Amino acid sequence: MKLWLTKNAEVPVREQLSTQIELAVAAGDLLPGDRVPSTQEIARRFGVHANTVASAYRALVEEGMLEFRPGSGYFVTGGDQQTADIHFLLRRKVEELVAWARAHGIESEEISTLLGKNREDTARRVLLVESDRGLRDILRCELQAAGFSVECMALEEFRANGSNGNGLIVAMFDERRHLEPLLTNGERCVFLTGRSVAESMTGETRPDPDRSIGVLSGWDGFLTLSRIMLLAAKVEPGQLIVRSRNDADWEDALRNVAFVICDPLSARSLPRELPARIFRVVSDESLREVEALF
Repeated sequence: MKLWLTKNAEVPVREQLSTQIELAVAAGDLLPGDRVPSTQEIARRFGVHANTVASAYRALVEEGMLEFRPGSGYFVTGGDQQTADIHFLLRRKVEELVAWARAHGIESEEISTLLGKNREDTARRVLLVESDRGLRDILRCELQAAGFSVECMALEEFRANGSNGNGLIVAMFDERRHLEPLLTNGERCVFLTGRSVAESMTGETRPDPDRSIGVLSGWDGFLTLSRIMLLAAKVEPGQLIVRSRNDADWEDALRNVAFVICDPLSARSLPRELPARIFRVVSDESLREVEALF
C-alpha cells in the first residue's frame, strides 16, 4: 500500500498513519486478511519511532479495524471472511453479467427484468443509513448526482423503525457490523467503499509556494483527511487555509487561494471565481454495484 508520512506537520504521525490505513480499507486497497507493513518497516521507511507506529496500530485494533496475530503482525480484520468473499464474488459476477448483456445489445430495463426486478420498481430509490449529518449530506449529493432518488435515515432511527420498504439500503463500509444484524426479510444493503487516496491524488499538481490552498467542507472528516494528505504530500502547513462551511467567514478566508479542495456538495456553494478541485467520497465501483441492483 502507498503511504505518505511527514514528521514536520501539525498533524501527528500517529494520526496520519491511522487515517491512511482506515482510508485504504475503505477504498478496498486493503482487504480483510491483508497484512499491513510491520512497525519496523514503517519506522525505517519514514524515519519515525517504532513506538509511534505501534501506537497507531493498537488504536486501530481497539476500533476493530486491525487484528494482531502473535508472531505474524497486524492484519485487516477479517470479520466473516466467507461472507465477504461471497459478496465480492457476487458483485463481480453481476458486473460481468451486466457488461456481457449490454455488449449483446440488451437494454438496461430488460437486464433489470431478467434479474428479477419488476419494471414498476425501477425508480432507482435508495435508503441511505448514516448518522453523521455532514457525511450524510455529501453521500446524498453524490448518490443523487449518480441518478438515484435518496431517502436518509440515521442508524439509530433504522434500528428503531427499520427501512419501512424505502428501497435498496446503502451505507458506508464501516457500518457493516452495526447494520447487517438489523437486516430482515431479504433486505439488501450495499456497503459503500471510499475512493482510493492514491487515485484521488494522481495527476494533481501543487501551486507555487507563495500561493495558498483552500480546503472547504461541511464534514469535519473531509477537512481532517485533506489536511493530513496535503501535509503528507509535502505541502507547507502555512499554505493551507481550512474552513468549514459552517464558518461565517469562509468565503472571505478563501478569496485569494490558488484553488479550493472540496467535496461535491461544498462545490455548489463556491463563487464562480474560485477554482475547485472536487474530491468525491464514494468509489466508482460502489456506484456501479448499486447501479447493477436496479
